[in-house]
Amino acid sequence: SYYAGAANGPKVHDYLQEMHEQVLSHYNIMTVGETPHTTAQQAQLYTAADRHELDMVFHFDHMHLDYGQYGKFSTNRFKLVDLKEVLARWENTLAQVDGWNSLYWSNHDQPRPVTRFGDEGQYRIRSAKMLGTVLHMLQGTPYIFEGEELGLKNVHFDQLSDYNDLETKNIFKELTQQHHESPEAA
Repeated sequence: SYYAGAANGPKVHDYLQEMHEQVLSHYNIMTVGETPHTTAQQAQLYTAADRHELDMVFHFDHMHLDYGQYGKFSTNRFKLVDLKEVLARWENTLAQVDGWNSLYWSNHDQPRPVTRFGDEGQYRIRSAKMLGTVLHMLQGTPYIFEGEELGLKNVHFDQLSDYNDLETKNIFKELTQQHHESPEAA
């Protein structure tokens, strides 16, 4: 699919190949690109070694498994079978062209993996170990976002003013307005 202004534009592969030829091929470096709105089949084009575009990609399919009406702020839980399907599809599809995947559970826009994919209560430590093991046993390069190596969970504040996150404050304001509640009553 083509996502205007961001992904899979009509000339993106020409541009990446030109960038590789003119700039990147002169250095011993690794390239990685974010590829939202990109299927595993489309990612083959970005990562196939003989195409000289990117060494690996960050896809977002597993990041949207629990999205609902309010996007990442929804309270939906992911289904394990869906997560397994996404991880297997990307690994198998990229392997067909010797493509390489970026493996990650979270980033600066997402909840911590123990909170999102594990259990932050009684099984926090086991959840963190399991998530780390899964990430490191898949084919690709694991990326560890700050705090994952410690099994950190999301912080839950009692007051909105304690959050130093504009996105959280904006969704709170939007939802209280939609439901005709005052922020103080919410």
